Formats: sequence, C-alpha cells, structure tokens
Amino acid sequence: MLRADNGPEFIAVAVGRWASEHDTLQAFIPPGQPWLGGFVESLHNRMRDELLEDSMFEDLDHARTLIAAWSRRYNEEHPHSALGWLSPNQCARQWVQHHQ
Repeated sequence: MLRADNGPEFIAVAVGRWASEHDTLQAFIPPGQPWLGGFVESLHNRMRDELLEDSMFEDLDHARTLIAAWSRRYNEEHPHSALGWLSPNQCARQWVQHHQ
C-alpha cells in the first residue's frame, strides 16, 4: 500500500501510474489533515529548512550532489528523538540485530 497526499511535492500522475503497473493499492490522506502523514511531513519540513531554503543549485547534477549529501547525513549521522536519539540507519541495524 502506498499512502500519500496530494501536496505540492506530490507527483500524482507518475506515482499513480507506477502504483498501477506494480499492483499497488493507493491510500490518500484527506486534504487538510497533514497529521495523518506526520513522518513524511516532518521529513519534508526538515529537508526544506536544512537544504532547500539555504542552497542555490547551479544545475541538476549540483542539486543531486547536495541532496545526496544531505540524505547521507540525515540517515547516517542525525539523531532522531523518535528513534531513541539514533540515526535511522543505526535504528534499522539495531532492529535487525534484535529480530534475527
């Protein structure tokens, strides 16, 4: 199941086509209820605040480079309070160790 909204970052037609081609059920968050997608809303806000509002992209390759660096830092280094102050990747590794 793919849960999504129809906000400005959402590419509804392309994602809808992909979901149809991959036999994926789509569940949409009703307009005006962003709290139903709180995790992704938090990610979007953090990315907007830490990267998009502070960066000037020279071209697509430059944008890809900066986004990749931000993503690495976010997933490998940035502690998240909801994950017990672990990074997402640290939390995933810990979960795997405890559930093998």
